Amino acid sequence: MMSIGGRFVFNDVGEAPNTQICCYDYSVPVIYEVHNLLASKDAKDAPNYRGVKTGTLVQCEGGRVLMHAGAVFDNDGKEIKKFKGGERRFENFIAAMRSGKREDLHCEVLAGHISTNICHAGNVSYRLGRKAGAAEMRAQIGNLPLFQETLDRYLAHLKAHDVEPGESLLGPWLEWNEVSERFKDNAKANELVRGFYRKPFAVSEAKV
Repeated sequence: MMSIGGRFVFNDVGEAPNTQICCYDYSVPVIYEVHNLLASKDAKDAPNYRGVKTGTLVQCEGGRVLMHAGAVFDNDGKEIKKFKGGERRFENFIAAMRSGKREDLHCEVLAGHISTNICHAGNVSYRLGRKAGAAEMRAQIGNLPLFQETLDRYLAHLKAHDVEPGESLLGPWLEWNEVSERFKDNAKANELVRGFYRKPFAVSEAKV
C-alpha cells in the first residue's frame, strides 16, 4: 500500500491531508481518493465525480454505489437498486452504549477495527512521505494503470488550485501483516501503529 497527498490551501495547523490518493495492492486493487477542497480556486462548489459532489462513491467492476444517496448503478448508468442505510454509525454506537446491548450495534466492533486498519495503513504511508514531483510519483506507482489514472485526477485537482505537484508527500510502499497488525521491515511505520503517549496517560501493551 502507498499514499500520495497533502494539506493544501488551508492555512491551519491540521495534520490530516485534505487531498489524498491511496492504493492497496491486493489481488484485486483497492484505490481510494479524497478531495476536501472546492473544484478549483475560483469555484464555489465541490468537485463532481460521476454525479457525486459530497458523499462516498464506490466504483466496482460491474458498476458503482452511491453510499449517501443509497443507490446502485450499472456501468451504463442505469439504476439497478435502492437501499436505506438506517442510523449513521456514530449515532448507532452511542445508542448501543446507552442501551448497554451489544446486539443493538449494526456492526461488530472487530469488523470496525479491521476495516479501519485499512484507512490507518494508508495514512501511515502518508505520514512517512517526503516531497516529490509528478515524475517520481509515476515511477513509484509503476504498472498500475488505474492508480496512474487516479494520479492524473489528483494532479489536475492540484493544478486547479495553483498547487505545485512537488508540494505533495509521496509515501513509501508498505507491506501489512494482518495477523500481527504490524508492517513488515519498517520500524518507523510500526512506531506510528503503536502511537505516542505521555504519562500518566500511557497505554500498556496487551499480551495475548
